Amino acid sequence: GVFGGQGGPGKSHLLRAALVSVALELWPGCRLALFRRKRTELFDTHLDALQMELPQGLYVYKGEPDHEFRFSNGSVLQLRYCDHEDDVYRYLSVEWDALFIDEATQMTPKQYTVLRSRVRSTRPGWRRLVVTAGMPGGPGHTYFRQTFVGAGPEGVPFLGHAVAPPGKQWRRCFLRARLRDNPSIDHDTY
Repeated sequence: GVFGGQGGPGKSHLLRAALVSVALELWPGCRLALFRRKRTELFDTHLDALQMELPQGLYVYKGEPDHEFRFSNGSVLQLRYCDHEDDVYRYLSVEWDALFIDEATQMTPKQYTVLRSRVRSTRPGWRRLVVTAGMPGGPGHTYFRQTFVGAGPEGVPFLGHAVAPPGKQWRRCFLRARLRDNPSIDHDTY
C-alpha cells in the first residue's frame, strides 16, 4: 500500500510504527527492510527516531556495516538505501518478509520493482507486505500515480495488474496523507 500526499501528516512515523508492529506482534522472528533512496536521508529520518521510540532492552542496534535492529523476539530490521540506480542489485539474493519504503516516489520504477521482488517467505500464514510512503514528485511519481493513486478507489484495497496470473496479483491500496490528519502539528503555522 501507499500512504502518500503532502508533507507533515506523519508518513515516516507511520512506517516506523507499522514495521515495529510487524516485527514484534504479527511475525516474530521476521526479516524486514526499511529503505530510503539516499543513505543520509535514511539515517537522518529513521535511525535516531527508532532509537528514541523503541524501549531500551527490546532491541540491539548493530551499526556499521550492518545497520540492523535485532529485536529480542528474533526479528531483524535492516536499514537500507539505493543512492544510485544500480545499487538495487546489491539486494538480489536477499529475502524479506516485509518491505517498507519511505519517500518511495524518489525510487525509480526499476528500483521499486526489484526491491518488491525480494519480498518472499516460506513462513506459514505469510502474505506479501510492502508498505510505502511518499510525496508527489521524483523519478517514481508517474509509476506510483498510475499503479496506486489512479488505479483503484482511495482507501479501499484492490487487485493489481489484470495481466498477472491468478494468485500472483498484489492487493494494493492508496491512502491519502493530509496535513490536517496530524494532530501534533500546529496548523496555524502552515
